[in-house]
Amino acid sequence: MPHIQIEQIQINMENKTLQKGETKKLDITILPQEASNNKVIYTSSNPQVATIDDKGNIQAISSGKTTITVKAEENETKRQIEITVYSKVTDIVLDQQEIYIEEGYTFQINGMVKPEDANEQTIIYSSSNENIATIAQNGLIQAINVGDTKIIAYSKENSNIQAECKVNVVRKMEETEISFDSSLTVNSLEVSGIDYNENKVSDIKNKITTNLEIDIVNYKNEVLKESDIVGTGSKIRVKENGKILRQYNIIIYGDANGDGKIDSMDLLVIRRHILELEMLKGVFIKASNISKNGKMPTSWDLLLIQRHILKLQTIEQ
Repeated sequence: MPHIQIEQIQINMENKTLQKGETKKLDITILPQEASNNKVIYTSSNPQVATIDDKGNIQAISSGKTTITVKAEENETKRQIEITVYSKVTDIVLDQQEIYIEEGYTFQINGMVKPEDANEQTIIYSSSNENIATIAQNGLIQAINVGDTKIIAYSKENSNIQAECKVNVVRKMEETEISFDSSLTVNSLEVSGIDYNENKVSDIKNKITTNLEIDIVNYKNEVLKESDIVGTGSKIRVKENGKILRQYNIIIYGDANGDGKIDSMDLLVIRRHILELEMLKGVFIKASNISKNGKMPTSWDLLLIQRHILKLQTIEQ
């Protein structure tokens, strides 16, 4: 019986766009059908976008394009098809969940789309009460009048995917009403530069000069005692007659779970975020971004925390 080689490979696939995470088997036809060796080799030009196994199962990994090649095992006969992977928006994360802004001032809020490779990155902002505060589409909040409102951020792709930030507009404070020790870094309404070996409530209060009332709460909004440790997500609340005038979010880089320590628990929290199992929000994202490049935490940040734990390299606050 004569040996018959594959002369043509047909790929039968109408929809060449896959959703991230989707698996689809490639349907092929070998001609002539009576080919002696009908084995083919599958390859993907960009495995980071989509992979394909030896049975023709395509696994969509991340947004982008890749070329799938089906080649006869015994000769150069082949057929190619371009696959597009589309990544839908699953969540929106804001770097602030509640802020206090003085009347007449502005504050920049930043939103991020999850997953990071989502095709539609546009976030639309609105204020529930523009008499209190307005927001531009770049996330800049303008405080108009004393009162409370909500900033709502939603995905252009899916308006049901939303995140909120409560905005409290308060009276204007004079610069002489509060000052911080030069060892601390005060950036708008965030405080960093805290020595994590001296991060008790009393340590921080001793670095603040004011005649106003001061208390510090943890990320659960529980008031901390003088001897308690302060961690990421804790807030310094400046009050007048019991009413909050300013609220500063505390960031300790490397402390991703808010307990004020930098240890293996932080590695676990960040790893779960990277794997999209449990997402970090607000200042916890910033605290996990050890390299301070303004992006979501990556395996590089994990390495920096590991080096800190092993006392090979200290995380700069």
